[in-house]
Amino acid sequence: MTATLGAARRPVQLLLGLLLVMGSLSWATPSHAATSYSVLQVNMCNSGYAGCYTGRAQAGTIALIKARTPYAVTLNEACANDITAIASGTGFRGQFTQSGTQKCRNGSAYGNAVLFRSGVTASSVVRHT
Repeated sequence: MTATLGAARRPVQLLLGLLLVMGSLSWATPSHAATSYSVLQVNMCNSGYAGCYTGRAQAGTIALIKARTPYAVTLNEACANDITAIASGTGFRGQFTQSGTQKCRNGSAYGNAVLFRSGVTASSVVRHT
């Protein structure tokens, strides 16, 4: 049960890391300048096992990121290879965290990720294990 709880907490921990980074960036901005950041959350359902799987999640997510131009993107129910393809297709960078030991149908690690526009590095995200 402990492993399950740890895996369930990872998306929350990634989101908290994202919020910490965004909060620290807003404090660095002069108080007279308004700064806003858009964040996009995508449940990819791309493990290949669930009924919501379509095989179009990578292309759809890339198109959505390009259309919405968010500052950051959180991705749930993704495969590690999805993150590589999405980062390549958008220029975003980030951090993938595997959820437990589950693998995607294609053999890739299954989990969640936070991606940022270029210029923000994964090392600026607080990572909890």
